[in-house]
Amino acid sequence: MPMVNSVTKMTDRIYRITELGSIHRYLVLGNEKALLIDTGYGFEDIRPMIREITSLPLLVANTHGHSDHCFGNYYFAEAYLNPKDLPGLLAGYTREAKEKIIEYRIRKNPWFKDVLDQDTYFAQNLNHVTHLPLVENDVLDLGGVTLRAIEVPGHSVGSVALYSPELRSLFGGDSVNSHPIWYVGSFDQTLPLSVFLQSLRRLQGMNLDFDAIYPGHGNSPIGPEVLDQLIGCILDLNQRDEGDEPIENSGMVGRQHRFENVCIIYSPEHLKALRDSLR
Repeated sequence: MPMVNSVTKMTDRIYRITELGSIHRYLVLGNEKALLIDTGYGFEDIRPMIREITSLPLLVANTHGHSDHCFGNYYFAEAYLNPKDLPGLLAGYTREAKEKIIEYRIRKNPWFKDVLDQDTYFAQNLNHVTHLPLVENDVLDLGGVTLRAIEVPGHSVGSVALYSPELRSLFGGDSVNSHPIWYVGSFDQTLPLSVFLQSLRRLQGMNLDFDAIYPGHGNSPIGPEVLDQLIGCILDLNQRDEGDEPIENSGMVGRQHRFENVCIIYSPEHLKALRDSLR
């Protein structure tokens, strides 16, 4: 039987905890504290897995407020999150949303139906979780390892990346990622691609010194060149969309625009808004 969660040691300081072979969380070890970056859907309690790796006091931070990165906050008393994403997280934490998630995940992983206790999962809530603010230039100090928050609005209003100069690493969530990035939601939840383009160019202009990007999905780690490729993908989409294929995920529908090693999934509304803004 496949495992819901698996652990991969990436470096002496970075462990990847992957949910259903798809959603990456990262455990970063400092000298005094550890940090869990994203909590996934929370289908299982991963705290025992974490405690097999480290006994350090644990902080939790979310790169953004989407279900596959935050629903697992249920297992923790506190989690850092950009306040701009908190209303969407709380409004979206519903039984209906969980039903769509489970349906999609069982479709991809039929064995999962016999593993998940759906009643227990539906009963979970976030009422007891204190969401602490995580905004531009906030620093999480783990002792010998720091992570600085960089706001990257686009995929969500409050998306952040976390940069560690000591580890020469950028934790990109769904914003700096070679896996398909979705731009199909309403503009109050998913900002226009032109805003995402501005965020990427700003990040590029910081000239941060990193060798590896640890994304929320797909290949991990990936190289710094992905940042340039994402910028190129948006500019290329502005010019052409012929042959872009449709895709569906948990009720979301869009078309896939591929460019080099990256992909943007977009709706007609987001494509129109991009082209209107770049005229």
